[in-house]
Amino acid sequence: MGALKPWIAAVGWLALVGLAQAQECRLEVEVTSPFEGAVRLTLRDPCRAGQPVALRHGDARIIRFADETGTVSLLRLLDPDRPDRILVETEEGERVVFAEEETPTAPAATPAAKEAPAAPPAATAPAPPVKTKAAQEPKVPERRPPAEVVGPAPAAAARAPAPASACALTATAEVRDGLARVRFAGPCPAGTPVTVRVQGWSWVFHRSLDARGRGELVIPLPAAELEVELVADGGPTRTLRLVDPQQQERVRILLVWESAADLDLHVLEPGGRLGRRARHLWAANPDGGGLASGRIERSDDGRRLGTKIESYRASRRELRGVLLRPYAVYASRGRTTAPPHCSGGELASPAFTMVVVMGERRQVRRFRFRPVSCGKRLSNREYYLPLGLVRVR
Repeated sequence: MGALKPWIAAVGWLALVGLAQAQECRLEVEVTSPFEGAVRLTLRDPCRAGQPVALRHGDARIIRFADETGTVSLLRLLDPDRPDRILVETEEGERVVFAEEETPTAPAATPAAKEAPAAPPAATAPAPPVKTKAAQEPKVPERRPPAEVVGPAPAAAARAPAPASACALTATAEVRDGLARVRFAGPCPAGTPVTVRVQGWSWVFHRSLDARGRGELVIPLPAAELEVELVADGGPTRTLRLVDPQQQERVRILLVWESAADLDLHVLEPGGRLGRRARHLWAANPDGGGLASGRIERSDDGRRLGTKIESYRASRRELRGVLLRPYAVYASRGRTTAPPHCSGGELASPAFTMVVVMGERRQVRRFRFRPVSCGKRLSNREYYLPLGLVRVR
């Protein structure tokens, strides 16, 4: 395998400046080698917060969603037989963010004979020089940013498949009260990204393995039966079937969103009032002051990539015939608005979905927060966004 350059192993910073917004839209790339035969790229561009970032490694095209700071992380295994190159797609075309060169092998010197004096040079044309692989391929200059690719990236040779055990996950799930706790593990390095997809619902969760090679995820089930797919970066897909046999007994309200924002689900049960703890449920008061029939079973601070969910659960038998009043709060925006969560900011108007599950019946309602001018102090009417009424049947 080609040797990694010293500046890669020691964490180097490359600056690729965009044509527009050269000062704000600055793409920074951090390159590290967490273990032998792998490279980790961390890309930061504040103008790409919450947006997809496309990278190309050989014949593979990888999509990652940037977080609220515009940061994306990617771990890739390197080809042991040839130099690797990774490119990122920008508005100006593809740019090289990682390039590895193969160390050339110097030809062995032939000792001169001692018995006879050297013969005079022959009057023939010199033999053509022997071309090594390093001479045939362009080198990346030491400690300099790689050159920009003007045309399309050249087709890469087929990559040798990684060992099946490299990132093969094992996974189990425990379902209790319609809440599935999915646990997964694998012989992968710490920080290996894991993607979990919920079939039929377009929910995609992004997690990473801890130092012990483990991770977990809690999913509120919107159906009696559900399939989820788990895959570690570069590994095979693992499928789990989740079953909730008592789903008919519960009512569940879910707040679902994708943007890099912190949203809170609030639910008023009969007798509850906004601003009071009794029968007013939210993440910081999940049981409504101990007086509510239901509870907030899952909360989310919006910091992870992918789908975010907050959910409320209650018994249909206890609340049959009553009206529940759900609200959404833009917690990142707070009571006094400030960029980027106010008018003109990239997170001024996040969209979200409310899903109501009542036995086999499901209802999906879509909403969006209205932009509010910066520096404004919000009243209760502006702070709490009403999501309608839910009658328990």
